[in-house]
Amino acid sequence: MAAAVTTGPNNSEISVTFEDQQKINRFARLNARMMEIKEELKGKKLVLQNMDDALNDLSAAELEADDPSEGVRIKEGEMFVKFDFDQATSWIENNKSQMEKEVESMNGNIDVIRQEMNQLKTALYARFGKDNINLEADD
Repeated sequence: MAAAVTTGPNNSEISVTFEDQQKINRFARLNARMMEIKEELKGKKLVLQNMDDALNDLSAAELEADDPSEGVRIKEGEMFVKFDFDQATSWIENNKSQMEKEVESMNGNIDVIRQEMNQLKTALYARFGKDNINLEADD
């Protein structure tokens, strides 16, 4: 298989093998995936904050309620569901717990991706030098 030849900053020729290109492509895909996960993670962290706020608001509403048996309505999808205060608290806490597990899993995925990216970066920098290839993630 023919290798591409590029010229480095000191006019030395650097050949890019198929394997090198595969590593570069893998790094790019991992970087893109990590950015996607980070964006999704931002949304989930916002939802977690909203759940914390809802729990605080729910506690205050229960204390201020004239008739605690009235309960509250919580939006689930496209409809509102009526809960008493204890059920609502439990429902939010369960959903929050599930969301925290998802966030933890996503952080684990980011760590695994970052580790593989660092391995690829080390191999590619050793092959091409830092001046000849840019592998810095756009964090």
